Amino acid sequence: MQNCWKNSAVQRNLRFVQKVIPGPNTSQLGPGEPYREKKMKIERIECSIVRLPLIRSFVTSSSKRSHLDHILVKISADGLVGWGECAVPPNPFYCEETTETCWHMLQDFLVPAVLGKDLKSIDELIASYQNVKRNNFAKAGLEMACWDLLAQAQGQPLNLLL
Repeated sequence: MQNCWKNSAVQRNLRFVQKVIPGPNTSQLGPGEPYREKKMKIERIECSIVRLPLIRSFVTSSSKRSHLDHILVKISADGLVGWGECAVPPNPFYCEETTETCWHMLQDFLVPAVLGKDLKSIDELIASYQNVKRNNFAKAGLEMACWDLLAQAQGQPLNLLL
């Protein structure tokens, strides 16, 4: 994974084409009965910092904001792509995490802990980095992308898996 934070490569526009991949036939499952798919191998994880300009700037007691810098997490597994987002504040006035610390945690700890793993559930994902304390924004980006992958793999809407 390339460290685009230090290179100041902030993308202004992010475009992607969503490919619809038909899921398995789940019509014979009962209500609320989850489809059990084989484990998915996490083949690739890409993180990008995107700058989102705000329509209206705003001021708080700690800062003035005219844009948001968020981290998008893209995970590829078994031909599927899941997307997540680290919507972290830019400074440590709300919590201890910032865009830069989130990037550091993803690059140096969380991504290496899950890359190449065979995962079947979010619990298995979380177990991969259980020794990493707090850093909930960074973890949330990975977890969102994996929830997206699981829903696609099981051919179900995400709300049925939550």
